[in-house]
Amino acid sequence: MLILLAENDLSSRLIAQSILQREGYAVRMASDGKNAIKLAVSVKFDAILLDIVMPSLGGLQTATHLKTFMASQCIAQTPLIALTAYDTPYDVERCNRAGFDALIAKPLRKGDLQAALNGIDTSHATSLVKSAANSTDAASLPLLDETVIRSGPAMADEVTRQRIWQSYRSGLSRSLKDIAYNLPKSLEGDIQSTEAFRAALHSLRSASLTVGMNRAPYLARELRFVATEDLVPKTAELLKTVKETLPLLNTVLLELTGASITSR
Repeated sequence: MLILLAENDLSSRLIAQSILQREGYAVRMASDGKNAIKLAVSVKFDAILLDIVMPSLGGLQTATHLKTFMASQCIAQTPLIALTAYDTPYDVERCNRAGFDALIAKPLRKGDLQAALNGIDTSHATSLVKSAANSTDAASLPLLDETVIRSGPAMADEVTRQRIWQSYRSGLSRSLKDIAYNLPKSLEGDIQSTEAFRAALHSLRSASLTVGMNRAPYLARELRFVATEDLVPKTAELLKTVKETLPLLNTVLLELTGASITSR
């Protein structure tokens, strides 16, 4: 099967590609919605995986465009599957309205794509593959999900693993800076700063889930819905958790692969 994977974050893209290829899928990749559309209208794919938050054109708009194109050309509808950290019932409904056939909640795991394809039926309702365990109390979760690490970063060759780590650390640094910069104005009610703050939280959550962080992504998720008076302590808890988890992630990868990850 030939799969189109559209994901703007390089570390997440490399990990997903590695997982899918080990399952026997051929994978073409795009870094945003516009490039995904260019590929999709010229190549026949068996399924299309789209991240929701992408530059230039997001996954929701991309899915709507592709559904319209396929219908106008009277060609068979290629399954459209969201691969995203946005996985609440509200998010599933948004994906349904945009034309997605299924939603895989990050992180992608072995068997998720097949499960998503198996869940697609003729009811035109978006099916949900919930990969990660959910919790109403993020603080009770372990710092890492070793199952994700074993099936993702740890399975990559050393060169790819270093690329994953460097991309992740670079993106994480940007997200943390954006969170710190936009939090004060967000507390004052500035709409633009609030949107930037939430976007940074999503970027942190999305990429962190794919590399095997566990508690930090769910703390980031809680901040999406937290009351204003709890923003500062919850953000401080998130930053503390990220700081605690990074060296532990390095240690676990060293134990699993015999090679450490560097930030060079």
